[in-house]
Parts: sequence; C-alpha cells; structure tokens
Amino acid sequence: MRRASLIQKETNQITTVRDLTGVFESLSSMQVAKIKDKVQMSEDFFQLLWQRYSAIRVDPNSRIVNRAKQLDRNVFVIVSAEAGLSGDIDDRLIETMLKDYDKNTTDLVVLGTHGANQLKDAGIPFVRFFKVPESDTYIDVSPVIDAIAPYN
Repeated sequence: MRRASLIQKETNQITTVRDLTGVFESLSSMQVAKIKDKVQMSEDFFQLLWQRYSAIRVDPNSRIVNRAKQLDRNVFVIVSAEAGLSGDIDDRLIETMLKDYDKNTTDLVVLGTHGANQLKDAGIPFVRFFKVPESDTYIDVSPVIDAIAPYN
C-alpha cells in the first residue's frame, strides 16, 4: 500500500500540471485572438486594396483604340501643382519638357492649374487641361486616359 505522503506529492504534481495547462490555454487563447485580429485587418486591407485595384484596372482587351480616330501625333502629359506653391518644380518641369517639345508633332495635356497658367503665360498651347483632385480617396483617371488614348 502506498503511503499517504506519496499520494499527497502526486496530487500536488497533478494540480501543478493542471494549473500549468490552464496558463498555457490562456496564453494560446491570447495568441489566437491576436492572430485573428491580424487576419481580420489583413482581410480589411485586401478588400480596400481590391476596391482600388478594381476601380483603376482596365481590361487589356478593352484597350483597343479605334484606328480611325488614331492621331498621328505624340502627346506629353504634364503633371503640375494645383496652386503656385510648388516652388520652382513646375518651372523646371516645363523647361525640361520644352527641350523635346515640337508643336508640329506633339500635343500637351496638362494636369494642374499652375502648369496650365504657366503654359498659357508662355504662349504654349495645350489641348486639354484637368484640375488636380483635392482628395486622393478616389481618383477617376478615365477622363485623362480618354484624352490621351487616341495618340501614338
């Protein structure tokens, strides 16, 4: 027959193992909760990313431009600031663009009021002008794409 002290010792060990099991269950439960939160954030991020991608994606098969409307000209798209607080960046941009610009073979499409005003002041014609959106939450670029699609 076993002694009472041995039985007591084994009971204490079993209790310790039970307590440790409870602690490990709690730790694993916290880790699962953290992973679940990360997965949920990843799913939310992917949903937002997919919405953005779907909004700007163009099916390559639908990019076929009607050849009858194809212009035998080049186009430069100039992206400038909306206001005059851009320092000399817009000036340098236009200066660089003018090195390769030929008004007989190239049309200009301007994004940004500041660049359009600078070109107008310099007497340089442009075919289209677009204001830069105030917010970057959703930008519909289809008007710009429609403006440059007929060009080489």
